[in-house]
Amino acid sequence: MHWFASDAPWVQDPYSFALDPDTGYGMGVWVRNHADGFSFSHGGSWKHVDRRRANLGSFVIVGADGTTVVVSWDKWLSSDAYSHLFRAISEHL
Repeated sequence: MHWFASDAPWVQDPYSFALDPDTGYGMGVWVRNHADGFSFSHGGSWKHVDRRRANLGSFVIVGADGTTVVVSWDKWLSSDAYSHLFRAISEHL
């Protein structure tokens, strides 16, 4: 991904950019420090009360090695299911 290429300055040293060191959030993504570098993630979901409107969501995870996974869905996904899916994928990056 262009924005998270390994030679991008904010990927090499995200703490030198707009990043809250206490939460790990900045630049529109969550940043996690790994032994191999940094991983980045962002996601969200929308649930409408009006059943005629789409419920949808997605997330992206960029691993320390540059592996990128994008997941999208067009149904409502519970918070527990979202967290489980995110953890299951993150464990392999």
